[in-house]
Amino acid sequence: MGKRVLITVPGNVTKDPIIADTILKTGVAFNIISTELTLGGGSIVGSIEADEEKTGEFIRLLKRRGVAVKELESTISFLPDKCVSCGLCVTLCKPEAISFRKDWSVEFDFNKCILCLECVRNCPVKAVRYLG
Repeated sequence: MGKRVLITVPGNVTKDPIIADTILKTGVAFNIISTELTLGGGSIVGSIEADEEKTGEFIRLLKRRGVAVKELESTISFLPDKCVSCGLCVTLCKPEAISFRKDWSVEFDFNKCILCLECVRNCPVKAVRYLG
């Protein structure tokens, strides 16, 4: 899993292909997890797939173009003691980051999580929380 970041793009630069240009200049893979963009700006959550040096270069180039970048640490918290194993989160998780173990308890693979937050929004007992 790469370094997860929140990129905030101001409206005055949304016409420019900033992320595409940065990918081409650095050769770094950037996986978009979620977006919220309008003509007035927006935000992108993504994962930079590179070593520490290339990740730093990618972030510096984005900042030079007027884009705010915030590094995200662990963003989802799962409280197994609160979980009732209803399976709703398992059903809703498209990347299959959440699954059942053989004993029918719920298991999270945070490396597969794309931060769609469906599990957070729909957990009836609030056993899954968004920390970002």
